[in-house]
Amino acid sequence: MQPKQNAVDMAAKLNIFGAIERERQHQDAKRGTPKERNLSIGDYLAILRSELAEAEEAFVRRTAIEALCEILQVAATAVACMERHGVVPRQGLDPRHHHITE
Repeated sequence: MQPKQNAVDMAAKLNIFGAIERERQHQDAKRGTPKERNLSIGDYLAILRSELAEAEEAFVRRTAIEALCEILQVAATAVACMERHGVVPRQGLDPRHHHITE
């Protein structure tokens, strides 16, 4: 039974990552690529905070579906930040050994 569950999880993840990629393409078309925009990590954090506030408001005042649409924007914005500034692997994470610049 376990292999079938993993296949379902993988299909769901592929769907999620595909949605994030489509949102990233939309963001790039609308605002420019992360390299073109040249935002700092702090800039991305401010944008993420704003997008998350929109998701919270959508959840409280509108519908869960609208909140999920906003959460998709949060995820895509976080990906844009990592596209611009790099990814730190989770395994063996030790910030003292990584050099990331603003």
